[in-house]
Amino acid sequence: MGREFEGSNYTPGMTIKDVATAMRKYTKTKYPDCKFSITTKSFSGGSSISLALLGAPYAAFVESDRFTNYDVNYYYIERNSVLTAPIKKILQDVISELRSYNYDNSDSMIDYFDTNFYMNIRVGKWDRPYVITESKCPQVMKEIPCPAGEEAERQGEDIQPLETEEFDEDNCEIGMGM
Repeated sequence: MGREFEGSNYTPGMTIKDVATAMRKYTKTKYPDCKFSITTKSFSGGSSISLALLGAPYAAFVESDRFTNYDVNYYYIERNSVLTAPIKKILQDVISELRSYNYDNSDSMIDYFDTNFYMNIRVGKWDRPYVITESKCPQVMKEIPCPAGEEAERQGEDIQPLETEEFDEDNCEIGMGM
């Protein structure tokens, strides 16, 4: 029986901790203005990776006064009406990278589950709410940055970048991947 899904970075024998380490490196490199928490858990039925976006220099929720944390259904993230467009784009990119380390040969019709790991995606945590942080390179944030330079579609209320007065050109790279 062949695999139904096998990610491009999947390597047999790669541990869940190795995947978490690779994801920490990926998120720090691609999204230096964002704070992520990436944790692992092993249990009798397999293992899981929990990825939480804890902070970024823009709003995460369309109704910011209503949410401080949120569990994301990554199968339908594009239809999500709670998260803002830039957060959805960041999460879609990070989820895509995380899935590239996974395989899934499950068949729920016969109660057979065979996967490298399960995923839990969140914005904020129950004990650590999402926070809007200051950008490391504020002058680059003319528009809300999105992965691979894609234009952010605005959703809900108009989201404005943080206002700043100083810009240290020596410590900022324009092409920081956002």
